[in-house]
Formats: sequence, structure tokens, C-alpha cells
Amino acid sequence: MKITAGMGDLEDFRLLAEAGAEEVFTGFVPPEWDMTRLEALNRREVFFYHVNLCSYGDMKILKRMADAGGVRVSVTFNSPAYAPEHLEKIAGIIGRLCEIGFYDFIIADLSLIRYLDEHPVSSCPVRVHLSGEIGEWNSALLRVLKRNYFRHGNVSFDRLIFHRKMTTEDMRSIMKTGRELFPELTYEAFILNEMCHFTGGFCNSLHCDEMVPICHLPYRLSPLPDAFRKETEADPEDEDGEKVVPGLDGCGLCALYRMNQIGMDVLKLVGRGRSGEGMAEDIRVVKRALTLCRESEDEVQYIRRMKEALFPDGCAGVCYYAEDRVKKCNAE
Repeated sequence: MKITAGMGDLEDFRLLAEAGAEEVFTGFVPPEWDMTRLEALNRREVFFYHVNLCSYGDMKILKRMADAGGVRVSVTFNSPAYAPEHLEKIAGIIGRLCEIGFYDFIIADLSLIRYLDEHPVSSCPVRVHLSGEIGEWNSALLRVLKRNYFRHGNVSFDRLIFHRKMTTEDMRSIMKTGRELFPELTYEAFILNEMCHFTGGFCNSLHCDEMVPICHLPYRLSPLPDAFRKETEADPEDEDGEKVVPGLDGCGLCALYRMNQIGMDVLKLVGRGRSGEGMAEDIRVVKRALTLCRESEDEVQYIRRMKEALFPDGCAGVCYYAEDRVKKCNAE
């Protein structure tokens, strides 16, 4: 399983590559995109800290570094929906990125996929990584895509990114259908950081400079099982008072053994807006977990050894995947 890591600052590329990321993904908001935050290019409507690259010059530099390091780069255009009148402009931006040498794009809006398929922007097909923001729940999505969205050969369906709220059994079922309909399709699953209480496909919150997203606002669901409460008093802290537990705000490491069994191709580390040093450490954590996964005889042994090595003082208990959350509740 390869590792793909989020990058919001060009200066972080070397850190991520040296830590062992085989792929990176980044946002891109060029000067000609003069829309408001309500009409953003991706799910990070942010300009005042490192989340998006913002110039074609930076993208050219990134392309040279990626080629030199043998690292694949994908660019996010994963807002859930775009206004129809903006599709031509977005396609133009994607076309300029193709001229630089980027062909992998993380997309959630099916109308953009159809537009790119019907209006070629490059002599080479644009490779679509279907974003988890679409909220795929079953294999019916793949049949709809096969029938309606990849008909002219200007777009290829390269990857399906599973969202954070699935079970590995649901992933296995979708992958079985996918191998019949799209034999070359690869699959990606979240593994660390930024667990959201909601599912991206149903989230209409802004993620901007001026306000916190909805999932960060104080609220309470009732009844709330004790197993879902984080006991922050016991969490280890660094010298600045920040907690240093891996996956403090989202973790899928317990599901890694099952992902390996079903044939997952890529593991996603969310990280646009995080420090390069922190993301590099997250990559090393996942690589350590992958080694333990390969060396373990079964899932029980893997989870025991992984928690001993990576969570000696206990994990944060913020599990991505449904079966892990259920097991945690039952255990406690």
C-alpha cells in the first residue's frame, strides 16, 4: 500500500518525500479564480495559511521536484458542486495544469467530470480520482459512472477514494464490482487526521479563514456513549502543550490489516494546513504500522503490536471506520 500525503506549502514537499510519501495531493487556487468563498475550487476555502498553492510558477516548480523524486502529484478540485457557468473556467485551469504536466485530479462534482469528458482540455486523458466528498455508499455509483460519465475517452477513471465512515466490508464489496467495471481502477482510504463528525458528501460548511467549520462548533449529541468521549487529561503533551498522540483527530490504523487483506492500494494522510514536520512524522508512523502489518500473523497480533509501538500511553479513540468504533464501544 502506497502513502499519499496532503501538502499545502511548496516548501514541505522535500519533507514529505524524504519521510516516504510516494504521492502527494495539493490544492490549487490561481489568480484568475476571483470567485467568493462560497464558490471555492476545493474544500479548503483558505488563503491566509498554507493550504493551497496559488501560482502556476509554484506548480511548475512542484512538477520538477516531483519528477526528480519520483513522486506522483494529484490536485484537488473537490467542491461537492460547481455552478454550471463556472465549468468552462475550471476546465481551463485544469487544462493549464495539464500543460505543466499534471494529469491527476481529485474531483467530487460529477458535472465537472462530464464536462471534461465532453470538452477535452488536453491531448492526454485527464485522470480522475473520485473524491470521498461524493459520499459513495455502494457499488451502484460505479454502474452510474460507467454508463454516463466516461464515454468519450477524454477522461479516465483512475481511482476511487473511500470516505471515512465506511466499513472495510463495504469497501470490499465496492471493489469487487469495480474490478469488473473498471479493471484498472485503484482504491484509496483515509488513514490519519481530521476525522469529521459528518460525511463530506453531506457537508455544506465553509472551511475558510473567517470562521470555524460547522464540525468544530460546540454541540452535543444525546445520548453520547462514554466510549466516544476523549479523556484529554491523560493525553501526552509536548513542551508547547499540544498533544502528540498520532491520529489525535482521526485515525484508521486499526483497520490497516483488513485493508491489506481486501487489496487497498493507497492510504491517505490528510494534511493540507498542517506543518510539514508534523506530516513527515505522520508518514513515518504509517510506515511503521505497515511494517508491523506485514510482520504480523493475524489482525489481533497486528493491533496489539501496533498499539504497543505507536500508542504506549493509549490512543485518542477517534476511529474513522464504523467497525472500529463499535469494537471500542463494546470493549469499554
